[in-house]
Amino acid sequence: MRNSLLVLASFVAAVAAQGVKIVAPAVNTTLTLGETFVIDVERPDSLTGSQEVAIVIGIQSCGQSCDNINTAGDIGRPLYSGLYTPTIVGNGRADLAQNFTVQLPDNIQTGAAVLAVAHFALIIGTEPFLEVVNQVVEIQP
Repeated sequence: MRNSLLVLASFVAAVAAQGVKIVAPAVNTTLTLGETFVIDVERPDSLTGSQEVAIVIGIQSCGQSCDNINTAGDIGRPLYSGLYTPTIVGNGRADLAQNFTVQLPDNIQTGAAVLAVAHFALIIGTEPFLEVVNQVVEIQP
């Protein structure tokens, strides 16, 4: 039993080390319809071997509140779909990052919106890993 818990804890730690985060735009950033902007997706470097496969970045309008939006099942309108090939950020940090320049559609509802990143990787070469991270932004005309 104890060995099983250690293996489980090791796996959870390995998976957590592969997770991405949206660094830019910051939470509650105001974006303008039709605007081109940069999305910075980072993940920590890890001793656990992993192979990045792909990400999909989407945006979904929520009107006044995004509290009931579940991006795990619907990331909204895709803004980018393709390879995720982060490089070392440097500056005393060991994080890996990749920037994506995308254009906000000019026909999306204004107000609160969820910017979502679906990230797919293989851990230790064979274990599929899929996560969806998101944050709220504001869209103005």
